[in-house]
Amino acid sequence: AALEADYVARRIRALVDSGAPVVDHGVIRPADWGDIVILLRSANAVGPVYRRALTAHGIPVFSEQGGGFFESLEVSVLLSLLAVIDNPHQDVPLIAVLRSPLFGFTADDLAAVRACDKAHDFYTALTAAAETRADCRAFLDTLSDYRRLAPDLELGALLWHIYDDRNLMALCCAMADGDARRRNLMLLFDLARQFEETGYRGLHRFVVWLRHQAEEGREPAVSGGERRAVRIMSIHKSKGLEFPIVFLADLSRAFNKMDTRSTVLVHPQLGLGPKRTDTQRGIEYPTFARSAVAARLLREMLSEEMRLLYVAMTRAKERLILTGTLADPEKTMAQLRAGLSSPIAPEVLRRESTPLQWVLQCALLDSEGRVFRVQTVPLAAAPDDGASEPVQTEPAERPDADAALLETLTK
Repeated sequence: AALEADYVARRIRALVDSGAPVVDHGVIRPADWGDIVILLRSANAVGPVYRRALTAHGIPVFSEQGGGFFESLEVSVLLSLLAVIDNPHQDVPLIAVLRSPLFGFTADDLAAVRACDKAHDFYTALTAAAETRADCRAFLDTLSDYRRLAPDLELGALLWHIYDDRNLMALCCAMADGDARRRNLMLLFDLARQFEETGYRGLHRFVVWLRHQAEEGREPAVSGGERRAVRIMSIHKSKGLEFPIVFLADLSRAFNKMDTRSTVLVHPQLGLGPKRTDTQRGIEYPTFARSAVAARLLREMLSEEMRLLYVAMTRAKERLILTGTLADPEKTMAQLRAGLSSPIAPEVLRRESTPLQWVLQCALLDSEGRVFRVQTVPLAAAPDDGASEPVQTEPAERPDADAALLETLTK
């Protein structure tokens, strides 16, 4: 997933940097970030991976999946700082704050602090180090100021004081994806005000509430943030929408067939499909009822997956790019060619395990390339610095057909 996400990010960067044309109300203009969407079948599972890849390439990104807001650098550091203000005797949040851009302690600095007191928690060691180190003394003075203000200030006012004191707005704007980071700071500020409007008070309760929100994957909604950013969304949420450029990614994710593997299968029309247990011989095997129910459940599940694939592929107005990963593309393509016919037989479609296999079968039938253009990209060999596109190899051209054999087959 990480390799594929990195490749998608490179393709998006190349499209925008090259000024790929899109039509906007009848006018041709260069593509912008907001013209591009990444559709995923399981956005909650791999959405954060794609978000990190886009951010690493300096691409603004908007998504509603978990792993975006609370895992962003600026928000995670602030949550750690609030936890330390509430209780400084917490090693993990304290070290995260010290190591962050807010205070800039290096790994060697932290090691030197720990050497001052190896028997107690890190805050005690930091206090001991402050007797000889100016940076530790400055941090403790700042922390003491925040702890003094915390009981009297409203949460929003406390956060804003921290923003001003550490120049957080300027710091975030200077980083990659600065607009999104600044927006996250404002979202956290709004969350603090909304929390107190519910009647709850206190920094400790707020920190606990934020952790609970993060654990449950409840991301705060952002209005308008998607207009100038690449969007990541699930196929379900894309219904009824259209976008100039669509990346339909993660197509090599296997279909979820767990519903056909339970000990007792249930279908609303066919009823129960249990396994049979032979207690004398100590074996278990499926009954005819179970086989029938499993076959029906599989067919209905694949029908739904095909419908979702159709929905995703019809979201693009101008450009549709489908991506998936394969360990051995040539071997997979050779296996898919076996028994392939036009139209593709239902039993052939039923035996496949990923949407990518369906798409590749269609691409193999499209021998003239009227609909599909297949590219094989060696992801493992892609450069790591993001300076250029991965090497793309076009499939080898088909040799000329044997005229005599073709005539015989035609007859």
